[in-house]
Amino acid sequence: TVLPKFNIDFVVPLLRQENAKDICVIQLPPEIKYCNYFIIVSGSSTRHLHAMAHYMLKMYKHHKEESDPHTRIEGKETDDWLCIDFG
Repeated sequence: TVLPKFNIDFVVPLLRQENAKDICVIQLPPEIKYCNYFIIVSGSSTRHLHAMAHYMLKMYKHHKEESDPHTRIEGKETDDWLCIDFG
């Protein structure tokens, strides 16, 4: 079975499925080499925010390729924000 690539077309529907609010996708110009997109979402609570982040990390691990970078998550000890760097 071929799994879909973990890309913007895969991530946004996953976020919708997880009831993310205020989904905002910002495509960065090609001159910016370290990132193609910023995706900003809101959650309905701290618990919801953390659950979405953990679900996205789980899905990334299942769909990433060998050459894809490891993820980093910032803000784990906070109640109101998280940042996941998928590389």
